[in-house]
Amino acid sequence: MASLKKELPELRKILVLRVRRIQTSRVPPWAKVALSLFGLTVFYVVTAVGNRSETDDAFGYAQAIEHGPLRELVGPQSARHLLFLPLFRGLYLALRWTGLHARAYDEVRFVSAVIAACAVTLMAFLLRRRFGLSKLTSLAGAAGLAVSYGFWRYANEAEVYSIAILLMLLICWIAFADGVSTRASMAAGAVAALAVLIDAEVAVTAFVAVPIAFLLRRRFRRLAVYCMVLILLLAVFTLALYRYSHPQGKTFVSYVLGASAPERHGLTGKYSPSTAPSSLIAFGQTVTAGNFLFAYPSIAQRLREALPNRRVALAYAAERASPAVRLLAPILLAALLFVTVSLLLSLRSQPRRRLDAKLIGVASWFVSLGVVLAGRNSNPEAWILELPAIWILIAALLFEPIGSQTRRRIIILVPLCLLAFNAVSGWIMRSKAYDLNVLKAQWLLSNAGVGDAVLTADNGKFGLYLQYYSRANVQCLEGRTASQLRHLYERVLHDARHLYITGDIFNPPRSPYLDAKRRRRIVNFGASIRPSLEKIIDDEFGGIYVPGTARSSRLKGSNLPTEVACF
Repeated sequence: MASLKKELPELRKILVLRVRRIQTSRVPPWAKVALSLFGLTVFYVVTAVGNRSETDDAFGYAQAIEHGPLRELVGPQSARHLLFLPLFRGLYLALRWTGLHARAYDEVRFVSAVIAACAVTLMAFLLRRRFGLSKLTSLAGAAGLAVSYGFWRYANEAEVYSIAILLMLLICWIAFADGVSTRASMAAGAVAALAVLIDAEVAVTAFVAVPIAFLLRRRFRRLAVYCMVLILLLAVFTLALYRYSHPQGKTFVSYVLGASAPERHGLTGKYSPSTAPSSLIAFGQTVTAGNFLFAYPSIAQRLREALPNRRVALAYAAERASPAVRLLAPILLAALLFVTVSLLLSLRSQPRRRLDAKLIGVASWFVSLGVVLAGRNSNPEAWILELPAIWILIAALLFEPIGSQTRRRIIILVPLCLLAFNAVSGWIMRSKAYDLNVLKAQWLLSNAGVGDAVLTADNGKFGLYLQYYSRANVQCLEGRTASQLRHLYERVLHDARHLYITGDIFNPPRSPYLDAKRRRRIVNFGASIRPSLEKIIDDEFGGIYVPGTARSSRLKGSNLPTEVACF
């Protein structure tokens, strides 16, 4: 009887384990993957922001997909994303052939959400199968990527980041296998070539992280095969696209490297004492949403003075945010910091995981790409490609070493707190009512039609938005010489049925993409034509002007008043 009592707990434990196995075996693995993809896609679609005034290139991409000649889609201006636009042009035409006539912007956004869901699911498998982490740690690491603000925000945007991250993870999935074969090495090289052609910044992962992992594991033969396939495919496809686009005055080398040069983006491409802190802030904003800081007037004023004009749209929305954001965001941020610090402190009593070849490869990805981005771009958007690397390192070096199963469950609090904080802080951009592009363009979209022309000098984003949604001929003044500005004005003044000019040509918004020389050129142009213009719309965004003699014809038939007091 006594021996039976001793055996009962063991029998109960065995019975519970068998019941759990039976329960989990009822759900096949493919169903779990499908459920994950569906749930994540719905999550990214439902939580999409309404205020999209902070995006840099999304509307320009959508315009190119719908109307851009194919030669321009693979021209020098697209050298950083040679295959991105053509691929989505093909998808856009295929959907129209099936009878779906949606705008390219909405189609790309939805496809991006689906791809982002695939990336998060693959991240969980990568951590579990390739890095040998526990199921809970793998889920926590993938969840961290899923709710990081930059990834979450751009998962539902007409941008390149979702597909670039998916391909980066797919390269690691193939190349980091323990028994990687020659065929697998060739496949990894082919995927890496495709990824680099879609987004050139993936080259850091392709040419640094994967080769280092191969080298440290002494897979020299596999490395040679991988590099040969990667370089050969890149050379063949890039040369073919160069010959097809036939860029005037561009050599093959300048075609490949020219569009990724810092000067093309209005940036210096140099390192300075401010490089490290600005890069750290930019990367931090891709993990946690710093939007809530703009909701405090005193802090917002300092930030608007210190940061480029790209944050004006965010500041405009934050000033009108709900008071709940000011209250909840600091509390949730404090909770996130508390959980993170607690985990870091608990590591002191735990054995540390050694850096194996795969983790060293991921660390080299994070460091090398960070160095490239730091010298080129302080825009938080560009740092999104660092998120998979940092969450792999966090999962392996911070989450996994936590000792007991009970304490390990605490790691799930990190993505949960991050989810709550980013949801509250990111809520500032939730409403379309405070979208600067929408507010500034509403009169022009209602009144400027086919045969009309619009001149604007608002930092590119507004111009791209207006070009995409307006039926008028919208011309942005950035990047033009003085003679080109004068010639453009004379041409549209002669050819356009109605000419509308936004008030920003007299005081162009400051932007890292518009240096002092180019800005002064636009200001001088605006001053030269100012005496001949007459303001027909007066609003907080600088108003709208027309040539003075045409005031009555511009307003004739308009259903809006001459003076508009907006918001």
